[in-house]
Amino acid sequence: MPQCIFCEGVDLPEDTQECPNCSKKPFSGMYFDPEQYARAEALEADGKVVEAWALLYEEWLAHHDMDYFDEEMGDEIEVKLLELFERQPSLLVEQRYELCKQTMEIQFFWAYFASEDTLKEGMKAMLRNGREDLARELVSDHAGIEGQGRHPKPAHPAEDNITSYIALIRKEMLEE
Repeated sequence: MPQCIFCEGVDLPEDTQECPNCSKKPFSGMYFDPEQYARAEALEADGKVVEAWALLYEEWLAHHDMDYFDEEMGDEIEVKLLELFERQPSLLVEQRYELCKQTMEIQFFWAYFASEDTLKEGMKAMLRNGREDLARELVSDHAGIEGQGRHPKPAHPAEDNITSYIALIRKEMLEE
C-alpha cells in the first residue's frame, strides 16, 4: 500500500486525497500541475528557452523544499530539465551549473554529503560546452558544501588539485 510522503509509515488506499494523519495531500506529484510541462514546451517552441527552464526549475525547487520534499516528483522534473538542457546546451549551460550546485546542496542537507557523481556529471556538462571556468567553480562549490559544519574547516582545493581533477574528468569523458 502507498504511504503518505509526509507521515512515512502510514499506509493509505491509492485513491486517498487527504492523509487522515496530517491532513495533507499524501502522494508524490499531487502538488504538481502537469500543465507546467505543456507551458514549458510552448515556451521552448516560442524560442523562450531560458523561460522554459525557469518554469521547470521553480517546480523542481518546490519539490525539493526542506518542508516538502517529494523526491519522486522532483526526479521526474529533473529529467525534463536535463532533456531541455540536452536540446539547448549553449543557452542553458549556466542554468545547468546552478542545477548541479543546488543538487549538491540538497544532497548535503538530507544526507550530509554532496555526491561526487553529481559533481562529475555537472563538470562533464560544463566541459562538453566549453565552460572549464564553471567546471572549476563546481569543484570549489563541492569542496565548500562538503566543508559545511566541519571543524576545523578542510583546506580548499589548490589550483593544482582542481587542474588535476579536471584532467581526470576529461580522461573519463574520452573513455565513455
